This record gives sequence, C-alpha cells and structure tokens, in this order.
Amino acid sequence: MADERFSKNGKSYALLTFDQITEKGLKELVTALKRNKVNIAGIEADNRARRKDGLQTKIAVLRCEDQQEIAILVGDAGDIIQTKLNGKIIPIQQSEKLNAYAKSLATAIKAEAPRFAKSLARKTKQVVNRVAARPASKTSRERAREGRAVVEQLQTHIDELRKILSTQNEAIATAKNDIDKEKKRLESERAVTVTLTQELANLSGEQQ
Repeated sequence: MADERFSKNGKSYALLTFDQITEKGLKELVTALKRNKVNIAGIEADNRARRKDGLQTKIAVLRCEDQQEIAILVGDAGDIIQTKLNGKIIPIQQSEKLNAYAKSLATAIKAEAPRFAKSLARKTKQVVNRVAARPASKTSRERAREGRAVVEQLQTHIDELRKILSTQNEAIATAKNDIDKEKKRLESERAVTVTLTQELANLSGEQQ
C-alpha cells in the first residue's frame, strides 16, 4: 500500500513503499491510473536497489496498452524522484496524494498519445521500406520467413495504433459526456434562477 507523507523540506510528495517496488506494490498506482483512463499492460519492477548520486534508488517501468513507457525513479524514502515518459523526463505536479500524482501522469500520457502514435506509424513505414529495398537474391524460403516476421511486426504496430485510437475515442466520449452534464446543470440552475426571480417579483408586488 502506498505510504503518503511529507518530505523533510516541507513539500508534499506522492510516495511509494521503498521495500515494495514490485508489481504488487505498484497496484495502487496502476489502479489510480486506470481511474484516469490509462490502462497499464505490463510492469517491470525487480525491487532491486541501485545507487544514484549517492542515494539508494529503485526503478519501476510501466507500459501502457498503447505501448507508451513510464519509468519511475523512487528514492529510499519512497519519494518519486523522477518520472520519464517514453524516455523523456516530464514535469509532474507533486502532491501528498498518490491519486493526484496519477492524475497528473495520466494527463501527460494522454497528451503524448497522438505524437507517440505518429512515431509508431513512421516506424511501421520504415519496416515496409526496408523490406521493399531488400535484394531479391535470397531463396523463396528465406523471403517467406522474413515476410512472415514483417507481417507479425506490422500487425503488432497496427494493434498498438488501434489501442491508441480506442483510448482517444474514449477520452473524447468522456469529455462530451462531461460537457453534457455541465450543460444540464447550468440549465437547471438557470431555471431555478428564473423561478426565484419570479417569486421575488411577486413578493415585491404584494408588499406594494
């Protein structure tokens, strides 16, 4: 279970239990990300301590369904020292609540999804181009074997792109639903305002 507390410098940080940087120990973070519409497909966390800049640290790598990769560097107090998304350090709003950290991280993941999808599409195109550029001097068996490998690789990329599209469509649907709810709330408040205004006018008329 996550240990949420304040750091010595007075700032609050989302903390994890340093002794449990494992798939089980990260379950609460994964659940928090899922609540924010980010599904984790795989976790690499061996709970092995490594020394960095004189401090004991541990690394956990989470892979999203769309293949985006999150690398979290955890300090010996359980504080999240650094967060990388697809190999790049990203700024994350610090908080004493793990849910707030997950929300900030999920926002970054969703924002990066379109760019990541384009990168994935470029890689797919490069695979196709490499295949087209190969000499035809190989035997039919060799070409067939390579062809199957390429098809499998392309299918993997296609599946990943479909997951990204599905995630984005879900986000759009959620946003539309939130907008509709807000519109209904405003309409309800407007109706109440009209009613109160009318009642106030009636009371003013009676007093005259």
